[in-house]
Amino acid sequence: MGQPGWLGGLRGHVHSWVTCQYFKPGLFISTACVLIQRYKVYGVLLAVPLLTTLQYIILYIESSGGQSAQLIKFDLRTADFQVPQDTEDSTQDEVRLTPERRRNHAAALRMRKILNHCGELKNPSYIPTPWASYTWINIGLHMVKSFFYTKFSNISIDSHTLNMEDGGEVFVEVCSDPGLLDDSPIIILLHTITGSSKETKLYMKQALKRGWRGIVFDRRGHVGKLKSPAFNVLGEADDTVKQVEFVRRKYPKSFLGMVGISAGSGLLVNYLGKCGELTPIQAACCLCPAYDISEAFKLMAQNFPHIDRRMTNAVKKLFILPNAELLGSHCYDSLEMCANAATLDEFVRNHHYFAGCSSAEDYFANNNPMEFIGKVSVPLLVVNSEDDMVCLPQNIREDLFKYKYGNTLLLRTKRGSHIAYNEGLLGQGSYLPRISLEFLQAARQVLGSNTDLGRTSRSPSTYDSSPNSSNDSGFME
Repeated sequence: MGQPGWLGGLRGHVHSWVTCQYFKPGLFISTACVLIQRYKVYGVLLAVPLLTTLQYIILYIESSGGQSAQLIKFDLRTADFQVPQDTEDSTQDEVRLTPERRRNHAAALRMRKILNHCGELKNPSYIPTPWASYTWINIGLHMVKSFFYTKFSNISIDSHTLNMEDGGEVFVEVCSDPGLLDDSPIIILLHTITGSSKETKLYMKQALKRGWRGIVFDRRGHVGKLKSPAFNVLGEADDTVKQVEFVRRKYPKSFLGMVGISAGSGLLVNYLGKCGELTPIQAACCLCPAYDISEAFKLMAQNFPHIDRRMTNAVKKLFILPNAELLGSHCYDSLEMCANAATLDEFVRNHHYFAGCSSAEDYFANNNPMEFIGKVSVPLLVVNSEDDMVCLPQNIREDLFKYKYGNTLLLRTKRGSHIAYNEGLLGQGSYLPRISLEFLQAARQVLGSNTDLGRTSRSPSTYDSSPNSSNDSGFME
């Protein structure tokens, strides 16, 4: 028997009131003042655990009320069977049976099966570390954890160098733990805009605990100097094709999942969209994408100029400073434009020549990921946070997931910051690796571990690099 309507409404009002932006600061400040006034120094010691407990209770209420996370999935009822207004001469049955609608319907049903095997996504919720639930503390804690994982992680990794046709180098970093089998499932990680395999060790450790082999694709310029005067800030899909082919040859019997982190999510969508049904990747996750990269960086510069300056300086330090001589000998004007870029948006536009494009417009046509989202054939989970200061919440396109692409899911959380998502009382846990592995494991159960799916990697010269005709804006940091 369902609860009365007035009771559900009352619960909703209580959740809204308890989690509102005015109640919590007032409660916390008044509690701290009372304790300090009464117990002096000891009051401070009492306030910390008490306020942490209160914060956890509030976050739990928020989560139990369904306000911490929302899952957006393809709407079979309204999107798949609605007859367009411009099809007066067609019958409803003819419209329903178009190949695109059939594919969307089949993909959405497949995604429903995956959801049935993924308990974390049936009723999604994210409860952050109580004392690190706010945006900047959350990402600060994440950076501290990443530093320690980078310095002290003892994961065994074998590094493989791949030489590209133009003389450039990319790398494949493979977890070589002796406890893994040759057919252990694989999670391929595509790192952030200035990251490398070092910053993904948290994901590799979580994968290893579940019996998955973590593999990181390091892009050009992220490990040592460039070997050729060519780089792409967001990653080059041609190089990813070669890296995936290497992994497929090395582990022919393994299930292949792929996870793109921030900027890596853009490369993931570009690669999957350009390869289409011929990729050996079987399921994927995009973590904190920013959608239309031709506009996303502009918005970040306007809303968070200090973050934009830091990221701009970081890409210059990574790509320009150590490679100035090589890049300048190839095109001095482009080098100077990149070095003088005041914002990340300017840098991305100005480096188009080094990415093999004739103009900024050409660069976005070939690298704005949602130009290719319509051609992604594998189940795809996308995770975005509403307090993300890099991949802003106003960029999120719920309509793509609800009405256009049946093979996609959007998990939209209230908190999480940018790729931080700490959890646990002490911040020891991380939500993004956990939810990604849950989804990939569910996809593996539904799709099976059989790797002979009729998919083989295309060479970079044969895949379809034309944009999706829907001209939707793209993912990315």
